[in-house]
Amino acid sequence: MEGRRVLSLVPLLDSAVKAPLEIASPPLSSLTFTDDLHDGMADLAKRDKLHVAELAATTKELAECKAAWSLELEQMEKLEVDRNEMRSQRLAVEEQLIATKAKLLEVEEKNQQLIGLKSSKALPWGDSH
Repeated sequence: MEGRRVLSLVPLLDSAVKAPLEIASPPLSSLTFTDDLHDGMADLAKRDKLHVAELAATTKELAECKAAWSLELEQMEKLEVDRNEMRSQRLAVEEQLIATKAKLLEVEEKNQQLIGLKSSKALPWGDSH
């Protein structure tokens, strides 16, 4: 019986000796997975770099647009101030024109009165001689 036990222990010893070797060297499918994982990580890193570059370019473009918009707003505000000033000037000129027309009418009326007085003196019946 003892011989049998020794023989039955041989397969156990064989598997015990092989087990550390299997752990030390991973199977081929594991290596392929690791390579695929590294490739995938490299692809992700490339994509991340591209996204960072695109984001930086978009951020720069946005800053330029904001600066241009700010300048346009300033220009619009200046134009609005100029427009309001010109409107005020136009209203003042219109008021002066109305006042000048009123004075012109007064002067024309006085001229008509003076012409009327002169013509009445020039008439023979208007003369007291």
